[in-house]
Amino acid sequence: MRGSPHVLTCHRRTRPGVLARHFTSKNEALRAALSHYSDRLHQRLDDELGEVSDPREKLRRLIDVQLPVSDDDIDEWSVWMQSWIEALFDPDLRQSQMMAYRRWRNTVVQLIRDCQRIGYGSDADPELLASKFTSLVDGLAIQILASTTDMTVSRMRDLLTDSFRPHLILNR
Repeated sequence: MRGSPHVLTCHRRTRPGVLARHFTSKNEALRAALSHYSDRLHQRLDDELGEVSDPREKLRRLIDVQLPVSDDDIDEWSVWMQSWIEALFDPDLRQSQMMAYRRWRNTVVQLIRDCQRIGYGSDADPELLASKFTSLVDGLAIQILASTTDMTVSRMRDLLTDSFRPHLILNR
């Protein structure tokens, strides 16, 4: 890619001409932004999760990292949302989106398995729990960002924390 993903970190405020000078197509720019924000997410997860050893605390922190709180978080969510829409029509973008999402989902599955391994959770299917959790994360964030419901960040956190019940209890 010719473009630099950092150009898109302020994409809501960036003029189209700036993007055209760095990328050959809108989807090339979107792939670069998706890669940038996927790496950003995993760096934030590494930073947050590296501070603790307890897998339940790691899951709680993973929830907090997913909340659309700051302008950067909202930019990140916006890129994810745009990539899902554009992936419907662009197989190359679909592949990029699938790989980025798989990386995130595998993190969730591994944390659930870590909880189970040390006796914090039942023998429920980690893949199923991860699907339930990641779907809820996405749906709730979309509601907040689109302002289509009265969903709040605080309510999102509570719902995500409770999403593992009865298989895994994250409340302190």
